[in-house]
Amino acid sequence: MKRLIYCILMSLLLPGLSLNGQDCLPRSSLPTFCITTGGAPINSKENYVTGNLRIIQEGSAELYAGDIRIRGRGNSTWMMDKKPYRINLNVASSLLGMPATARNWVLLANHADKTLIRNAVALDVSRYVGMPYASPFRFVDVVINGEYKGSYLLTDHMEVRENRVDIEEGQDEDVPGAYLVELDGFAWQEPPYFQTSQELIGSIKYPDVESEDDPRIQEITDHLNSFEERLFSDIPATDPGGYFEKVDRNSLINWYLTCEIVGNSDSFWSVYLHKRRSDDRIFFGPHWDFDIAFDNDQRIRNARYRLMADVGHGDIFRRWITRLRQDDIFMRAVRERWNELKRGGLREFMLAKVDEYSQLLTSSGSQAENFSRWPVLDTRVYLEVKSRGSYQEHVDFLRQYISDRIDWLDLEFNGLSSDYNYRLVNVHSQRALRVSDGEIRQQTFQEVPEYLWQIRSLPNGFFQLLNTSENKALTWPEKPGDAVFLSDSDPENPRQQWRITRTSDREYAIISRNGRLGLQNRSGATGNSPIHAVDVFAYDTEKQAEIRVWLDDVVAGKWRIEPVGTVLPDRIIHFSGAFTEGNVHLAWQLSGVQDGSYFSIERYGAGKKTTEIGQLSVRKGNEEGYTWVDRNPLPGYNHYRIRLIHKDGTLLSESNIVSLMNEEQGLSAYVYPNPVSGPFTIRFESDSEGEILYELYNGMGLCVQKAIQSVYAGSNDILITNTRLPSGVYLLKVTRNQVTVTSRFVVN
Repeated sequence: MKRLIYCILMSLLLPGLSLNGQDCLPRSSLPTFCITTGGAPINSKENYVTGNLRIIQEGSAELYAGDIRIRGRGNSTWMMDKKPYRINLNVASSLLGMPATARNWVLLANHADKTLIRNAVALDVSRYVGMPYASPFRFVDVVINGEYKGSYLLTDHMEVRENRVDIEEGQDEDVPGAYLVELDGFAWQEPPYFQTSQELIGSIKYPDVESEDDPRIQEITDHLNSFEERLFSDIPATDPGGYFEKVDRNSLINWYLTCEIVGNSDSFWSVYLHKRRSDDRIFFGPHWDFDIAFDNDQRIRNARYRLMADVGHGDIFRRWITRLRQDDIFMRAVRERWNELKRGGLREFMLAKVDEYSQLLTSSGSQAENFSRWPVLDTRVYLEVKSRGSYQEHVDFLRQYISDRIDWLDLEFNGLSSDYNYRLVNVHSQRALRVSDGEIRQQTFQEVPEYLWQIRSLPNGFFQLLNTSENKALTWPEKPGDAVFLSDSDPENPRQQWRITRTSDREYAIISRNGRLGLQNRSGATGNSPIHAVDVFAYDTEKQAEIRVWLDDVVAGKWRIEPVGTVLPDRIIHFSGAFTEGNVHLAWQLSGVQDGSYFSIERYGAGKKTTEIGQLSVRKGNEEGYTWVDRNPLPGYNHYRIRLIHKDGTLLSESNIVSLMNEEQGLSAYVYPNPVSGPFTIRFESDSEGEILYELYNGMGLCVQKAIQSVYAGSNDILITNTRLPSGVYLLKVTRNQVTVTSRFVVN
C-alpha cells in the first residue's frame, strides 16, 4: 500500500511520469533506473539509441535526470532474454555516489547467476586483496519504456579515467607511454587487434586506435612481447633481465589469487592489463566478468576442486599462467600471499558479503520482483551447475562453494598435515603404494614402514613424498610412461617435487612439478604391479595439452591419502637460510604436538667450535613458523643447526645443517686440526672459483711456505704432509683479488 501511494504521488509531482506505457514505478526499495527511448528498441551492441534516464527511489527526491544514449553489451550474455546494457550520459556525472565522474556506465543483468551477486562479491574480493582498481557497484532496478526489466548491477565502464583505470597522470591521450588492453578470446571480432609472440590476441582499449596502421599498436605489442620474452627465458624472475622488472609483482600475485579464489573459468580468456605513463612495468587487472565464477559453469566438472590454471577456458590464454607456475619465485610469492589473506579473514569477509548482498536484495524486494519477471530459478539459463532451487538455496550453494574453495586452496598451497604418516591407496586397484625390492609397487596395505609415507611441504607450494622405510623421496622419471622410483632426499631437486591436488571429496591426484606427469596405476592392474608416471596430456583427444580429461575421467590416477597412527613427535622442518645485507636470516617450522620448550640456535665456521648463538621460545599454534637473524656472521662459510629442547631439558629434534657464505667477504681459511702435531689440512672457503695465494708465517714474521692454489666455489682442502715446522704460533695468510684473510694455528 505504501509503495502504491508513493507511486501515485510520484506520478503527480515528477514531470514526465504518467500512468501509461511509459510508467516508471519503483518495484523495490532500491534505486530504479527509468530509461525511455521514445519506444525505439535497443537491439544492437554497436548502435546507440538516444533516450532519457531518471533515477528515482522511494523516500528520496529524484537522484538523477538527463539525456543518454544506450546500447547492448556483452558476448554470450547479450544472447540471453534479460539483456545487459551500456549507457552513455550526455554530460559526465557521478551516479549514486560512485567515485568517477564519467559518461560511460554499465548495467549488468546477471541473468545466468541465480544469486544476482556473484559479480558484486568477486569485485569486493578484488578490492580486498589490494588490486589497483576494482569497479564499485550499486544494486538497482531497471525499467525501459515502462517495461520492468529486472534487478541489475550498476558498474563502471572499463576505461581510462580518474577514479577508474587512472594511468594518464594528467596528460593527454596522445602522449605515449600509457595503455589499457584486454587479452580476449573474442578480440578478433573487434579489429584492429594485436597478437603477442606467444599467440595471445587482444584489443587496445586505450589509447584510441582505429586503424591497423596506427604505429601505437606495434609499440604496445612490442612492450608486451618484452615481458613475454623474459617470462619464457631461463633468467630468474628477480635477477637483472628477469620478468619481475617488467611487471608489478603485487598486482600479478593478487590478480592470480583472485582468479583462483572465485574460481572464474574465464579468468584467462579475458585478461585486462594496463601500463602507467611513468612506469615501464605491466600491471595486471582490473578484474572483470564473473557471471560463471563460483562454480557456475557446468563445462568445468568438480570446479571447486580444480585450479583455473588447469581448466580455465582457452589453452593459448593459459600459457602465461602455466609458465608462471613453473617458477619457484612466483609460486613462493603466491603461497605467502595466500597465507596472509587466509590469516587476515578472507573466508569471513566473503561469507559476510554474500549474506549482506543477498539480504539486501531480499529485504528490498528486488530479487523477488526479478524472479517474478524472469521465473528462471528452476531453469538452466546458460551454464549453471545448480539450475533448480529457491533463491535462498542458490545463495546457500554459493556460500558452500566459498567455504569449500577456501579449504581446497589451503590444501593446494599448504598441503596435508606433516604431523602424520600416510598410506596412499589407488582408487582403481584398492592397493597401497609401497617400496618392494627397490621398486614402487601396489599391494594390500600393511602397517609397516614400506607402506608409510611422509608428506613434506616445500616453500614453493609443492611437496616431497618420503618413504619411511628408507627415508628416500619419490622421484618422477625423465620419460613419460616409465616407472617412478626412490632417490636420496633433496628438496631442491625438481623431480622430487610433486603437486598433490584433491580432485573430489576424498580423492587426490599426484602430479609432477612440471605438470606433465601423473602418478598412476598405468596398466589398470589390481595386483603387485609397478606404478608409473603417465603423460596426463595424452588423454586429451583434442590434443590441446589439457589436463582436464585426466583429472576428470582417469580413475587409475586417483589416490586416497589417509593418515596412519597417532600424531608424530615434534620435529623441525623446512629449515632454510639466506644471506641478506650483511645478515643471515634463518627460518624454520615446527611439526608435531609441540611439547618443546625452546629452540637452541647453533653456529660453527672457519674452524670454530659449535656454539649456541641464541634461544627462541616455542609458541603454541604458531602456523607462521620461526625466524632468527644472525647480525654478526663469521667470515667465510657459516654453518647453522637448530635443536629443539623438551620441557625436561632433553633433545626432541635436530634440524639439518644449513651452510651460508658470508658474501661480504666471500673468502675464509683455517688450519685443522688445531693445534697441529703432524700432517694438517688448510681449508679454503670461497664464494667463487679462481686462484688464491696462501702464505705461512712463523712467530718472527718470516714466511716459511707459500704457494698459488686454484680453488672452486665452496670448500677446498689442501693436505700438508711434508713440512717440518718447529713448535710455536703460526699465521696463515690468504689473498685473492686484493682481499686478504688470516687465521692463527699452533704447532706442538
